[in-house]
Amino acid sequence: MKLNRTDVNLDRTARNKENENWNTIEGSVRKMSDDFNNTTQKLEDDFNNVVESISDQVVEKLVDTSKLDWREPVDTIEDLPSADPIGTVRQVREATSDGVSMMYRKYEDGWKVVQEYDATAINEVDSRLSEQMSDTESQIQSIENANAKSKINLKNYLGNYQNIHPKVLYFEGGWNGHKYWMAYTPYPLGQTAHENPCIAYSDDMVNWYAPLSNVNPLDPQPSFGYNSDTHLVYRTDLNHIEVWWRAFDTSTSAAYYYRRISADGITWTPKELLWAASDRSEDIVSPAIIFEDNKYKLWGVHVVSREVVYMESVTAKNWTTPVVVPMDWTKVTPWHLDVIRTEKGLEFIICAYGPGGGTSKADLYYVLLKLNGETTKPRMILKRGNSPTDFDNVSIYRSSVLKKEGVYYIFYSAIAEDLTRSMSLSYGRDISGLNGFNVKKDVVINNDVRVGSESVENLDVSDISALYITGDATIKSLRGGYRNKRLSIVLFGSGASATFEHGDRITVPGSRDYRMEYRDRLIVDLVCTSDNGNYWRVASNVSGVPNEGDWSPRIEGAAFKSRQGSYVRIGRLVHAWFEVELSSKGTATTALIRDLPFGAKNTGTCMIADFSGVPNLGSAYLGGVVDKGGNTIRLRVLSGNSSSSLTPGMISDSFMIKGCAIYETP
Repeated sequence: MKLNRTDVNLDRTARNKENENWNTIEGSVRKMSDDFNNTTQKLEDDFNNVVESISDQVVEKLVDTSKLDWREPVDTIEDLPSADPIGTVRQVREATSDGVSMMYRKYEDGWKVVQEYDATAINEVDSRLSEQMSDTESQIQSIENANAKSKINLKNYLGNYQNIHPKVLYFEGGWNGHKYWMAYTPYPLGQTAHENPCIAYSDDMVNWYAPLSNVNPLDPQPSFGYNSDTHLVYRTDLNHIEVWWRAFDTSTSAAYYYRRISADGITWTPKELLWAASDRSEDIVSPAIIFEDNKYKLWGVHVVSREVVYMESVTAKNWTTPVVVPMDWTKVTPWHLDVIRTEKGLEFIICAYGPGGGTSKADLYYVLLKLNGETTKPRMILKRGNSPTDFDNVSIYRSSVLKKEGVYYIFYSAIAEDLTRSMSLSYGRDISGLNGFNVKKDVVINNDVRVGSESVENLDVSDISALYITGDATIKSLRGGYRNKRLSIVLFGSGASATFEHGDRITVPGSRDYRMEYRDRLIVDLVCTSDNGNYWRVASNVSGVPNEGDWSPRIEGAAFKSRQGSYVRIGRLVHAWFEVELSSKGTATTALIRDLPFGAKNTGTCMIADFSGVPNLGSAYLGGVVDKGGNTIRLRVLSGNSSSSLTPGMISDSFMIKGCAIYETP
């Protein structure tokens, strides 16, 4: 039976939701009309045979039970809890050989059958309803916290930060020394004269730099109109990048598609005309290109029909006739897109607008072209900001998607009330559960909070992904989540522990308080179970006795007054604490902390607890990252939206630092 899928004890809100579930089924079976509008009307047409198999008598009984204290189903009669209060109703999933299951109600003298029913028919209806409703539910989930509160840091060749139309590529081992490369265009206040293709790199997704001071723009404004619509392509076979863009002739409405190629991001080939559209009837905007199977594959939006089209070419000059990609655009109109190929198929993000809107009043949608050829309906994943002061409150414009180690990173461009343009970032493991970037203390994305020996009640977790416990904390309630948001509770230090109080706001398997001790649990994940973000459940943990030891941190070339380190490793997760105090910085040429006890699979986080001996730091502070593939902590000076390396020239001979590196081993 699938009508009640909750696998933990239900609080009042959840019970109400279960009752609503039964009311929905009853309304759908008997009427299939107003409650779900067109969706359920279609469901009625498709599944009349199923509906007819449920008698009016069964429906009436189900309605009666929905008014009672409905609890989650159990598998067998023996599983019916003796402690349930009188009036409780539960279904027993176990069915007879004829497919008949039983509904039980708790009376003073025990559990009694109140209804027999054909579970197969009801399960079928519920399955179909759930499938039809899934897109709407996902949209509710997706827009809760997806808007960024801070912008990424990219100063263009004009000296401002008003940029749009990003395409970002990630290189696991780096490309010419950097992990991320972006093609983009400046677009201050919508001035087309400056909408020219540019290139930038980053190592943290937030701070971006031109590879050479005079490399941008890659093409100035053409005399006949303006440039637009950049894209970035990587050729694995040739190990070079290609910046593509579109130029538009304002007098003839012709469009020209160009590219330039570079093997290092600094030296570029002359621009090359790939193809041209003679007028608007042939024009394709926001082309997104993937090179695979020894050919260029291109998706874009046809200017006139506003349909997503596809074409391909081996040479990038001789293209197949564009064909329409079947997508359901009955409710919104697509404009600019990006696409990546993943294990799911082709994943599109597309800015689109509704009736009465326009290309500058758009939100961001997601469409999946599955491996079997089916396409999902457009699902909103990022909505315009609500406040007139939000930098993204007028429109979400062309955005870029990359997926790294199961996490989506959406680099989106936006328009504000005063027509300024901006770019920012939203990310998450679920495309329907993105978290907007927010600069707090760290420039790199690491929105975490620490708590000590205190009671955590109604803590706002809307902007954080992890809660680090440094003392003996009690977790009572959280807010600011959205359905399926995941929050990691991490014990930070050998003296740390946490108790999760089972109740309405946080549910624990076994319906009892759960104590998390450092010696047997290092991480517990909480998952939000409600749309309003106030209800959570304990979902998973990393178990096992930690592997502990010592290590000797060092700064190469320096003399030490003291240095010590310890680590705890559980599975692949490493916490490496360190304390270094110099007697002299000696011949040190870098301020890297070396000799971590294990190599890092990916870039890790380093939290700095205390430091001294950095005399001219001002209001800035220190942070750090663990280098991917190495045993090194790279110390950084963080100030606002900027980040730079800590160098020996910035520290004194008595430099001291304490911190903890957190990373995964291969």
